Parts: sequence; C-alpha cells; structure tokens
Amino acid sequence: MTRTLRLTMFVAALSSAAPAFAADTALRKDAEALAAATGDELIATRRYLHERPELSNRESETGQYLAAKLQALGYQVQTGVARNGVVAVLKGGKPGPVVALRADMDGLPVTEEVVLPFASKVKSTYDGKDVGVMHACGHDTHMAMLLSAAAVFAKLQARLPGTVKLIFQPAEEGRPAGEEGGAELMVKEGVLSSAPQ
Repeated sequence: MTRTLRLTMFVAALSSAAPAFAADTALRKDAEALAAATGDELIATRRYLHERPELSNRESETGQYLAAKLQALGYQVQTGVARNGVVAVLKGGKPGPVVALRADMDGLPVTEEVVLPFASKVKSTYDGKDVGVMHACGHDTHMAMLLSAAAVFAKLQARLPGTVKLIFQPAEEGRPAGEEGGAELMVKEGVLSSAPQ
C-alpha cells in the first residue's frame, strides 16, 4: 500500500469517526504530515512483527511488544484482555467522543516459503501437528499501521477532541478448540465500554 493511500485512509477514518477532527483543518494537516513521516518506522515494525508471528490465543510476546510501545508513547495500557489482547487509551486535550480503532494480532498455521530477511521461521503446534507460523493475511501490517497511528495521536494529544481507544485483538483467526478468545471474549470483558478502561 503506498504511503499516500495509507495516509488518505488514516485521515478519512479519523474524519468519519470524529467530526471535530474533520472540522479542524490545521489539526488534520498536521496529522497528515506526521503520518507521512512514519513510513520507515511502520515498515520496520511490520517486518519485526512478521518475523515473530504467534498463533491464536498464543500472542503473549506480541502483546508485550505492543504494550511496551504504547506505554512509551504515553498511553494508558491494559494487557491480558481476552488472554493476550491489548487496549490502549489516550485522552485528548479537548472534549469529544471516544473513537476506537482495532487491529488483529494472530498469525496462521502456515509455513512461510519465501526467502526474505524478515521471513518467519517460527514453528509451533496446531491441532496436534507441528506447523510453521506466519502472518499470511496482514495482521502484522494491521498492528504496524495502528502503532503508527498511535504515535501520531500521541504527538497531537493536547489538540485531539475526545479519547482514542486502540484495540489489539487476539485470536481473530479462530481460537483453539475448547478455549474462549477473540472478539467475543473482548466484548464480554468490556472492551466496548465507552469509558476508558
């Protein structure tokens, strides 16, 4: 995805979710400039996560990595949501709604067969079988994009209308048999409460 398209999607998502953001032309332009500057870090984060996938309900190291990054940015962070999920809250400096953005965390039981410096070499057990694990459908990219957005929000915190809630959801690909997890468990544990957790 080109940087321009990624930036356009980012700003469009914010504008539709928070009309006060859309109405503040200067804030929107500053957010666009900051988002455009995140490209190299976004790529590095995506490659780091791509190389270290974890299966559904097993995303403990991924959750720790995300939590550390978000805490360093100044977010109020809750870990262990629906087992390994992470919820991060940033209160803006102006009144407004709570806007939630979500990314999925888990990899798939698929062996990566391409030769890249950041290719996954992770092995695990799935359904009683030894398998390779990889981010085969973009969850590494989703997490990297949401972390980049988190950095932009943090830099604009005093000017943000409302509260930003970032939800990193485990077990999107399907939890192992006999285990609770995923979006259903996150909702049960209150992730959609409008008040910051």
